[in-house]
Amino acid sequence: MVEHTKKSNTFTILFLLLLLGVLLTLLFHVYFKPETLGLEIKNYGVLSSTSGESEFDQMDTIKLYFTNEKTDGLFIEEREIPKTEDPVVRAKIILEELIAGPENQLHYPVVPIATKINSVFILNDMVIVDLSRDIVQKCPGGVTHEKISVQSIVNTLCELSDVRKVQFLVAHNPIDTLAGHLNMRGAIFPDKTLIR
Repeated sequence: MVEHTKKSNTFTILFLLLLLGVLLTLLFHVYFKPETLGLEIKNYGVLSSTSGESEFDQMDTIKLYFTNEKTDGLFIEEREIPKTEDPVVRAKIILEELIAGPENQLHYPVVPIATKINSVFILNDMVIVDLSRDIVQKCPGGVTHEKISVQSIVNTLCELSDVRKVQFLVAHNPIDTLAGHLNMRGAIFPDKTLIR
């Protein structure tokens, strides 16, 4: 009986090791080679076989909205970014530029530089932006700062063609407010009256 149990345990251990090996191999192929499972991979910026130019070799001018020392409005700063036809990639690049802050010394940043972009989606005429908790934790207090911060992002992203509004998520969840003053439960439209 003891001999039978040892053989059974040995067989079970060998089977589990074989199963673990198969799972690790599968994970390796999924992680490093998704095309083996029939997943389509899009490589933006890879050299095309016909033109020899990368999609990102071309540049595009965008408008970013920052504030001034008094925080009394939004001020346009134009910037060159790599050109891409993918609107989600374009929205993410624009948001990264906004978070990086202004180049003009008269302009002031409106989004905490520690803010990370978790994800960006486009649904019809709305951009859905999922940001890290830093946008809430490091946002200066007060109605004016909160409104300028939110409208900076909204006005900037609504420069994308066919985008009319922005929905905010923080750490993958909807938020009620950024700093306790502005209702952010739904999509937010740009406020062009803030532009100076």
